[in-house]
This record gives sequence, structure tokens and C-alpha cells, in this order.
Amino acid sequence: LWPRPEDEAFEEFRALFARLQAPLGVFAVRGNCDEREFLRRLCSEASVRLLEDEVAQLELDGLRVALCGLD
Repeated sequence: LWPRPEDEAFEEFRALFARLQAPLGVFAVRGNCDEREFLRRLCSEASVRLLEDEVAQLELDGLRVALCGLD
């Protein structure tokens, strides 16, 4: 999707993120070249939880997993 105007790329990413579904939610972590504010805006508008220096504890059917997103 790069290099493109940010607004144009944003709409394409948002359409991709909107299709994601998971029983315990959809999560994202920032990579080493992802623009922080772009990803924050995208995740907030797409109902995706962005993990930034935090851990999400998830449980389903008695099974547990910890997702960690570190800067």
C-alpha cells in the first residue's frame, strides 16, 4: 500500500481490518516501521485493540493465552 497518500492507504487498511473477526477480539502490535499515530487511528476506528507496552490476558474454554505488545 506504500508509498501512497496516507488517507488513501488508511481507507484500504480500514477495509481490510473491518473483515477481521475473532471470538476474543482482534489485536495488533506495532512493527519496527509502522507509523505510531497512523496505526493508533486505524485500530481505534476499526475496533482493533492495539497493544502498546501491555499484555492482554485471554481465556476461552478454560485455556489461557497472554498476548504481549512491546514498543
